[in-house]
Amino acid sequence: MGFRFFTLRIKLALVSVLLIAIPLIGFWYASQMQSYLLFAQEQALSLTAKAVSTILYERQDLFESSVLQSFDEQKEIHAYLIDNQITLDGYPDDWNNLLGQAKYYGFDNVLQNYGIYEDDTLNFRHLIGIRNNYFYVLFIVNDNSFIFRDPNYPGLNKSDHLQIAVQGKYEGQHDLYFLSPYKSSKINGHLMRNDPLNFIPERYEPDIYGYWRETQEGYNIEIRMPASMVKNNRISFAIGDVDDPVSRKLNTVVGTSGTEQSSDLGFLLARSPMLESIISALHSPSARIRIIDNRLRQRASVGQYYGEPDKFSIEGQNAFSWKNMLKPVYAFFSNRYKEAYSQVPKYLSQIEDHEIEKAMQKGQPFTLRRAIQDSDAEILIAGEPIKYGDTLMGTVLVEQATNNILTEKNNIIEKTINITLIVFLLGGVVLIAFASRLSSRIRELASQAETAIGKDGRIKDTFYASNVQDELGDLSRGFATMLKQLKEYNRYQEKMANNLEHEMRTPIAGISANITNLEKKIATPSIELQNHLSGIKDNVKRMESIMTSIREAMVLDDALKLDEQTDFDLKESLMVWVRDGYKQTFPEFNFVLKFPEEQIPFLGDPIRIRQMLDKLIENAVDFSAAEHPIIIELSLENQMAHISIMNKGPELPSELQEQIFESMVSLRQKSDSKSHLGLGLYVAKKIAEFHGGGIQAKNIGNRTSGVIFTVFLPLQK
Repeated sequence: MGFRFFTLRIKLALVSVLLIAIPLIGFWYASQMQSYLLFAQEQALSLTAKAVSTILYERQDLFESSVLQSFDEQKEIHAYLIDNQITLDGYPDDWNNLLGQAKYYGFDNVLQNYGIYEDDTLNFRHLIGIRNNYFYVLFIVNDNSFIFRDPNYPGLNKSDHLQIAVQGKYEGQHDLYFLSPYKSSKINGHLMRNDPLNFIPERYEPDIYGYWRETQEGYNIEIRMPASMVKNNRISFAIGDVDDPVSRKLNTVVGTSGTEQSSDLGFLLARSPMLESIISALHSPSARIRIIDNRLRQRASVGQYYGEPDKFSIEGQNAFSWKNMLKPVYAFFSNRYKEAYSQVPKYLSQIEDHEIEKAMQKGQPFTLRRAIQDSDAEILIAGEPIKYGDTLMGTVLVEQATNNILTEKNNIIEKTINITLIVFLLGGVVLIAFASRLSSRIRELASQAETAIGKDGRIKDTFYASNVQDELGDLSRGFATMLKQLKEYNRYQEKMANNLEHEMRTPIAGISANITNLEKKIATPSIELQNHLSGIKDNVKRMESIMTSIREAMVLDDALKLDEQTDFDLKESLMVWVRDGYKQTFPEFNFVLKFPEEQIPFLGDPIRIRQMLDKLIENAVDFSAAEHPIIIELSLENQMAHISIMNKGPELPSELQEQIFESMVSLRQKSDSKSHLGLGLYVAKKIAEFHGGGIQAKNIGNRTSGVIFTVFLPLQK
């Protein structure tokens, strides 16, 4: 056969590789594109951070303020940006988005104590925010015993009160304000400057305005004051607690920091408008820029990073469309992510990411990635140091979510899957066509193989070798070569049988003549000699019988074509053959003939029908005991004449019920004195098939050992 490239295996492999390569190439391209886009986005963020850092380079004035003089975190008060309108009513509803940032003050923040203090007797949570040049302040106070102001006591320290201390007009001076209501109501501040011992207010301060509301746990205080009152960002707050309504003696003061001296005032850490105005021009809509000072506190923040939602999310998809049907497939191969928003920054609070802290403290540019919970997206972070000379003043952080990159990657995966499905569909059609072609060629090969050998066992010239250069073509050509060789071998065998019969008859005739002459010359042969001569003649007759059988089988097909067919009564002929033939030939056997009443006209060769029955009767006699009758039955069924010959005796093996009619197949014992080549039933089958019928053999069954041979002959219509 030799080597050929386009074999069936290669063809199927090429189709498979083509189908598999498309999604693999698509996924590989999507992965490479994701890597390149992530690298490009990191570089873009780094350039943005470097640009901001360059603008802020040598701008020490933006970082030099009283804010940086705070080295006591306990005194730091963080002011948050307020975006919504605040209604001064003593309810914390307007602060819901910031309540999580409220700072707790209790046992560790006691400024004065004149009795027994426990943490649950007085504590508060505190928030301060800035909006439109006003500071808004919220106190949520837990107090186990609340005492309102009494008009009979002019001193404001004789009831529960709020103290606010800010830096005064001059260095080293501070102003102290008290707020103490008669009931839950609106409230204003009072300046406490001239009489610090009796706590008699100097004047009413209308700019400090709010509401004091009693609650089940204590009370809430909500006030507003101008940002201009807080000079140099120095301010302190304290809650004074009076528990005894009779003595009205001050019990405890808990505050953010001291209110008695200017040096005790706390530091109000507010956002830097100047920094935010500078970096606002450089931020992109989907990124956030933050400025962190050298104490790791957020000084400014502009923008929010935003990650778009996953368009392949199958949650809430009710609309029926082919894309929605394919979304589970897209989702399986795509990256999962969700909407990602940056959190509201904790202005001037320290950052909580230790890895960012370490990178910032090194004073070198850096890039980091942060995973988003339950998402394949990340937050890219680029950092660039801000320096004044060799002094590290702070760090620029630029942050952006990678959802947009994953969206592009998922779009490519979606297109890849769509193309793959289309190619798979087309490939399926091609494979079906290819398989149909293969199936057609296999069926054609099987059909040719089935019809290559005729019913007579001879090989026909109907098998044509294929010219296609593949495995099926090789098989077809192999079959053609094999059948050609078998045909030549069969022709040789047929000629050999004829030649053998012809060549054997001459010496057999010579032997017969010599025996006859020998008998004539020996007048009175001895008994022993007579036995020898008789044995020789019997063997010669057996050889002649064998040659006759071989001759009949070899020339049967040709002889049948030359036979003349006539109309005769099959029932009448069968009666004559049994009465005058078989009963006379085999007198020791009992033949029972059964037939219908009407005549059975049949078109055929009566001599060949008799020859067929002779073979079947001889077979029945050979395998039946003399005491058991041989039953011959003629019947009609569906325009077919059925001739059954039944004899009791050994049964046919199931595997030989079909092979028994083949040439040279015999079940007789080798010790049988008669010559049997296994051609009798073969001849009977040939004659039945020549007349358009058939023959079959089966065991009697029903606990009776024996065989039934049935011949089927079609009648004239």
